[in-house]
Amino acid sequence: MNLKKLQQSFKLCRPTIGAWLNDLKCRIKHFDIKPQPPIIGALLQQASAAQDAGEYLVALEYLRSALRCNSRNYTALVELSNLCVWLGKAEEGLRNVKWAIRNYPESFSLYKIQGLLYAMSGDMHESAISLKRALQIQPDSPNVRHILDGVEKNHTKIAPREYVVGAFDGYADSFDEILLGALDYRSHIELAAEIGKLIPNKSAAVLDLGCGTGLFGRALFDLVTVDNLVGVDLSSQMLAKCTERNIYAQLHTGDLIEFLQTIQEQYDFITAADVFVYIGDLSPVFEGAYQRLVPGGYFAFTVEALPGDSYVLTHTGRYQHSLKYLTTLQKLFGYSTISAKTIDLRKEYGNIVSGYLVLLQK
Repeated sequence: MNLKKLQQSFKLCRPTIGAWLNDLKCRIKHFDIKPQPPIIGALLQQASAAQDAGEYLVALEYLRSALRCNSRNYTALVELSNLCVWLGKAEEGLRNVKWAIRNYPESFSLYKIQGLLYAMSGDMHESAISLKRALQIQPDSPNVRHILDGVEKNHTKIAPREYVVGAFDGYADSFDEILLGALDYRSHIELAAEIGKLIPNKSAAVLDLGCGTGLFGRALFDLVTVDNLVGVDLSSQMLAKCTERNIYAQLHTGDLIEFLQTIQEQYDFITAADVFVYIGDLSPVFEGAYQRLVPGGYFAFTVEALPGDSYVLTHTGRYQHSLKYLTTLQKLFGYSTISAKTIDLRKEYGNIVSGYLVLLQK
């Protein structure tokens, strides 16, 4: 093809190319054809749905994919770091959260998560630094203050009410799935089995302290029907879910210690499954339960196990209690007998948490 024919060919092609470019410009103007935002949004929705369904490793993969699309997406960075806390993946979590903080150096949530991840990895010094930085950004956080007390081994008697309510109100909708799925929770089943063997008939009155969504009540009713099952919990959102089970005769919103101190009713059994992890000093609970039990009644509960002779607040924000401490309280408040056995309570950061199932008789 000579030069003249080539020039003519090019001139003939120009209108076609121009029309194509105009069409492309129109599409760009009127439609979002950029792939990242809608893809990331879909991935985050899939991750959230997977977490709601208890499929946490699946959720983790969706979040990793979102960050491969955009490594600076704030939501994906926070969610992945937080999920690493739940799954006990300290190394990946720290790598991710450090990168996130470089991009968002004023994020309260990221410093809080970094503090949890450092504590999980055993570095309490760096954990304290991160948590204090979070408190500089948001000084009025009872949640972070409570966790920092555990990291620094400060002796406190009870978790702040705001900490407990905030934690459980926020997880009410997915609480059962998280507890039974990711955390492999079994305290309620163990406790119900112990109580079920002792209930003489369905007319027994049972008070469930910190009843939450009613997992203990459900486990108990799988073994024996109880006419008078009463529950009390700080979280109104948890009680709303508990109401749906339709197995509790009464439900009360409030602090369990205050409830024991103000009511006049007597109970054959008082129970607390995985509740005293939020109370260090159990003296008022032991005293209140003793007063509310009928003669010969039982006080049954679980605690996280601790060697030694007292109780401590750990970096998880939960208390551990020793058998020696519990035996001291048993004698102090006049319970006639005490028995205890070691059980697996649930998982924490991917590891099994050992505890005691304790049975006291008035």
